Amino acid sequence: MNAARPRRHRYTGLQPGHRGYAFRGYAFVELLVAVTISMFLLLGLTSYFTQSRQTQNLQQAFASLQEHERVISVLLNRSVRHAGYSEIFRRSREGRDMLFPSDAPFAASQIVLGVQQDTAVDVIGEALPVTFPDDTLSIRYLGDGATMRCNGTVSTLNTVHTELISTNGEHLMCNFGGGSVDLVGLLGVPEFQQVRILGMQVNYGEDGNNDNIVESYNRAGSVTDWDSVKVAEIDVFIQTGAQPPQAVNIVIPFENVVGVNVL
Repeated sequence: MNAARPRRHRYTGLQPGHRGYAFRGYAFVELLVAVTISMFLLLGLTSYFTQSRQTQNLQQAFASLQEHERVISVLLNRSVRHAGYSEIFRRSREGRDMLFPSDAPFAASQIVLGVQQDTAVDVIGEALPVTFPDDTLSIRYLGDGATMRCNGTVSTLNTVHTELISTNGEHLMCNFGGGSVDLVGLLGVPEFQQVRILGMQVNYGEDGNNDNIVESYNRAGSVTDWDSVKVAEIDVFIQTGAQPPQAVNIVIPFENVVGVNVL
């Protein structure tokens, strides 16, 4: 008869419910350290994404500024260079009073007219309105059935057209006699995408000696003889997003008067 084998017991440790059993978990200090590290990581990620978005917005605003500088230059050149245009007396004052008779506020033969003023406007990032030049520039020309007006329509043959360039603190605008059109300006979008035209200053180059040399540049209130004006130097104040306002400078000679050397 075989002897009985001794019983082997496998040690499994203390079981739940046993008086000596205790759950193994994280100590309070360990949890506190983990939470602190997580918070620093979260703050770092938040700061990184915030700075990335600010950088992206800044880059978009700068790109928008460059784009709108080109647009402003093209639109103003296209419109203002028409001053005095006619197929008959294109580069002479003789006979101009017949083509461009007195029509308030223009005097006979006058093809350029400006108004000098300043206006306080809202600026993104400023608590109070800021004052900017708010000049207007008006020109007259004779339609030829092909020249484009500022509203995108074709000029009427042998008809005197008047265009008035101005701003309203938000847009660069053109009044063409039958209404007005916004040329530049973008609102109704997120702030960082907005484009605001805050004002415009126009300095007129006068050739008082009629020797085809501009002697001085003056704002409208100081122009002595509008018939002697040969050049317009225009500063358009633009704000893209929340960036500081910038001035877009454009010098436009009136090509339909006697040639001139610009100082």
